[in-house]
Amino acid sequence: MTGKLRLFTFILYFGMLWGGILPVHAGLDAMQVRLLDSYSLAWRWDNIESAPEWVRGKEPVYYSEWGFDIVRLEPNQETWVYLEPYQYLRIYNPELVLQPSDLLVLLSNASGLAVEQRLNISSDEHSLLLINDASAAQWVHIRRDKTAEQALTVGLFVTRTETLPKLAPYRDMVFLSDPWVLLKDKNYQLPKIFWPREPNQVSHFDIEGPTRLVLKSRLAYEPNAAELSQDYRIAWQMDEQVMQWLHFSTSVESRHVVRVKNRIKVVSREERHYLEIPQGKHTISLMPDRAIYLQVLEQKAEDYLFPSLNQPRVSVTQIRENQLLSPPSSTEINRVAQQAELLVKDNIHRESPLLASNLLTQVALQRPDYPPAQALAEKLIGQNTFYRNLLPSKKNTSMAQQSLKIRETER
Repeated sequence: MTGKLRLFTFILYFGMLWGGILPVHAGLDAMQVRLLDSYSLAWRWDNIESAPEWVRGKEPVYYSEWGFDIVRLEPNQETWVYLEPYQYLRIYNPELVLQPSDLLVLLSNASGLAVEQRLNISSDEHSLLLINDASAAQWVHIRRDKTAEQALTVGLFVTRTETLPKLAPYRDMVFLSDPWVLLKDKNYQLPKIFWPREPNQVSHFDIEGPTRLVLKSRLAYEPNAAELSQDYRIAWQMDEQVMQWLHFSTSVESRHVVRVKNRIKVVSREERHYLEIPQGKHTISLMPDRAIYLQVLEQKAEDYLFPSLNQPRVSVTQIRENQLLSPPSSTEINRVAQQAELLVKDNIHRESPLLASNLLTQVALQRPDYPPAQALAEKLIGQNTFYRNLLPSKKNTSMAQQSLKIRETER
């Protein structure tokens, strides 16, 4: 990222913050990110033995001396393997020092175009590493150069990450007023309690801080809704403080059938927002601007059986006491996510949405232990408009290309 873009995002973010007009978007769970900081991500290397990881070309065979499957590539021979999004490929030989020039490695997305890749060398120089930093799976072409003097034997491995679950889950239901309904979104799960909220309907509840809440919501699609992508807001207020709007951009739940009161309903995917509640007794007010289904869950700081054995290395209470959730101590990935969700809606600058998505993607790649960051980056790419040049089939003048905007007006 250029220095100008970093300066622009910094000025935009803090200018809106101090100006008091910052819209709050659906964010990541800063508490979970902080809890994960004290753990290293468990990496596992799985040996490629056959399909579906192996695609075509020279097929892996078991080599008893090394104890895993290998590929022996003669000059001008190649093999293709399948690499998942954000997954690493390791090319390994325990006996030889490997150099990137030993193999020609290319990435392709089945479009017919393959791009040569630069490989990284491991510290022991026995491995070459490649990452698929795209949000889609790709094929890896591994080829021995035809000018090579002899064959090269290597083992191929792909990463399997084992991310930790919720280290401080939100278990306690906060009951709202009015009747609730049962919402079932997966056949193998029990129905969950949600509260149907009409536009501008206010819900109040009392809460004892310090604590942390998660708001789970699904938009109820109108019968005449014409677009799958929809936006809605939830206003929240604590005591007599200034009301803030939480902004949600969502799409229809298409992964499985959702039933409300045992009847199929068209609703959005579940959106979440996290609220940190300070010390003392407080009254929380929530008001959506569209019809939604709402659930509020509370996180307990000491929610562990035998806490001395099972609680995280750094506890929720310690994170809160050290004020690690609010600026300037908040996690980098949360700050970048906030900036990206602001920039992605800026249509004044043509490249803003693409730069915002790219910004969050690059930071998310640095936190493979927290998959929701990568999911949010993919969501920003899929639900926002990006510009590209429209070149004329025939150009009759020598005028330079110009940037124009088309405004659609109602008739």
